[in-house]
Amino acid sequence: LVTLMQANRLAVVGRNGIRSEVAVPLDGAYPAMATAHRDGSVWVSLNQRGALARRDAAGDTELITLPDGAAPVGIAAAGEHVWSADIARGSILRVDDDLQVSDFALAPDSRPHAVIADDTGCWFTEWGTNRLGRITAEGDLAEFDLSGIGEEPHGLALDGDGVVWIAFESGVVAGLRQ
Repeated sequence: LVTLMQANRLAVVGRNGIRSEVAVPLDGAYPAMATAHRDGSVWVSLNQRGALARRDAAGDTELITLPDGAAPVGIAAAGEHVWSADIARGSILRVDDDLQVSDFALAPDSRPHAVIADDTGCWFTEWGTNRLGRITAEGDLAEFDLSGIGEEPHGLALDGDGVVWIAFESGVVAGLRQ
């Protein structure tokens, strides 16, 4: 599943290329990233609309409105939560199964971007402050300074051994063992 931001669409990609495309129901929403949820739904961060969209297996779409000024980018689902990075307001958002949104504020200049989740919480990049963050489902926050490793952490991956992999815009890739 990939987002076509400026085209305002999502594409389902398989081994033989694009299998289907789905329009995002709001003009100019700028779908930044997408994730699959355990219930079969697809969640999308709508960066320019300050919202998340949830499309269920039947094709029905529901918008989850976020706090004023929100600009979600990264999004990931694990367990009973969907997590998103709000780059504009410097916060991490958690949406529960009942669609209630919790807002965890970070430093205003943190500019969180990428998110990766597991059953206990999420990892996220703080692009503006060169840090990696971890927040649990209970809201416990830990941050790790990445100075001297790379600049502008941008992408994340979590492997089966519990290593969080960070891709930096400077071309460096580094791993942090949990």
